[in-house]
Amino acid sequence: MIRLFFCIPLFWLTSCSSNKIKDNDIEFIIQESQSYKYDLQQQTYTVLKMRGDTTIHFNLSKNEKEQIVNEYYIFGLKNIDQDITIEDNCNNMPKLYTTLQINLKNHSYSILIDDDCTDYKFALKNNAQKIKMFLQFIYTILKEKPEIKNAPISDIMYL
Repeated sequence: MIRLFFCIPLFWLTSCSSNKIKDNDIEFIIQESQSYKYDLQQQTYTVLKMRGDTTIHFNLSKNEKEQIVNEYYIFGLKNIDQDITIEDNCNNMPKLYTTLQINLKNHSYSILIDDDCTDYKFALKNNAQKIKMFLQFIYTILKEKPEIKNAPISDIMYL
């Protein structure tokens, strides 16, 4: 009886996980304000500059790609299936939005969030936290790439 109790959840988790990993039709593009762009499908990092952008290629392992897709499902971001701006209560200017563009096989949508703010509208607070944790997870993987570590910085200024 005890074995059955542990086997059923384990079977369920592995079957769900394998279905998620097979879903290779998800593409993620992250743009930080007008300064940086990460295209995880093309595996490019673009530093936006006033006198011409610099595009750098990096490599994501199969395992890293699978982890990112799994985190997308774990954080429940598949439940957000339309363009959305996460409104906040911060009054700082300028607003520097991070855009998470999600391209699915038959549908695309973008999520805009002010990455510097932590005071979100009550109805959106849960989604905001999930989005920020998902972005942080991706950044943790990307910022370890030597190509990105050694990339030039953007010279775009914000007033």
